[in-house]
Amino acid sequence: MREGVTNKAGVGPVTKCEMKARHVAEYLALRSVAAVFRILPYRAALAVAWCLAWIGHHVVRYRVETARLRIRSVFGDSLDARGVRRVAWLSWRNFVFGAVDLARVAAADRAWIEARVENTGPFEETANALKETGKGAILASPHMGAWDLAGVVLQRLGVPIFFIAAPQKNPLVDRFLGELRGATGVALIARGSAAMRTAIERLRGGQWMAMLPDVRAPAEGVSVRFLGGAANVYRGMAVAARRADVPIVVGIAVRRGWARHAWRLARVVRPDHSAPLEEDIRRMTQEVFDEIEKAIRDAPDQWFWYNKRWILDPLPSSTSGANG
Repeated sequence: MREGVTNKAGVGPVTKCEMKARHVAEYLALRSVAAVFRILPYRAALAVAWCLAWIGHHVVRYRVETARLRIRSVFGDSLDARGVRRVAWLSWRNFVFGAVDLARVAAADRAWIEARVENTGPFEETANALKETGKGAILASPHMGAWDLAGVVLQRLGVPIFFIAAPQKNPLVDRFLGELRGATGVALIARGSAAMRTAIERLRGGQWMAMLPDVRAPAEGVSVRFLGGAANVYRGMAVAARRADVPIVVGIAVRRGWARHAWRLARVVRPDHSAPLEEDIRRMTQEVFDEIEKAIRDAPDQWFWYNKRWILDPLPSSTSGANG
């Protein structure tokens, strides 16, 4: 049995058999939905996703109140109740639409990107300029728009790119998502003790690393000002940039209507080797999050407000004295 995990009735710990059955059920449901998304034409798949999103938001009401409270805590009286509800709904709808894009990612070739993704030129120009240095870059793209497409777009434009991915709790789902994300040939590196060393070697060799920086680190990382509070985020992005001597390219993705996407190269953050290490790590991380905050405040409905680990939650040690 797994301690601390109760079954749906809340009467006791979940057994290994129950957990395995739950994992299989989740996996089969995900594969079935993904198959439907792939078979249907793009707009028809998005229509099905809209229906699923509506049910999840208005009937099941999955984390709806949590998302609304977060939106209200950030925007205060600048958004009325209707505005808060609209942001929460569109954020959830865009998340489910993103599942369609992930399921169909193998079909996102260069022709598809040129037809549906706007403003990729600045990224191509930056990548071409960096080729002359022989080194790569870090693409820092927040949970906005169709974020799973971010690295794929660059890869289809000829940029060698890889992801560092944290494993899912469900190993079957984890394997399936890995298959989807790797369908275009983008390399995936499992997060672990050797991930940083591998990433730095690849960055020095001219590859790009795509990452989603806007998540709360479970242990002490870097404290940044973000959305009116303090966020404890991962150090790895800035550490890798400093050690590999590569820039961090902040890319913002947004969805235009249902079926179109736009990119914006918000900023290029470079390491400063004349500065002390910790000071430079804090500066680079803060500059990245400053750009992410601007993007969220400009288009709050594009950001994912439903993350189980709210980025502005304090570390457990900050409130309870625990170590992690």
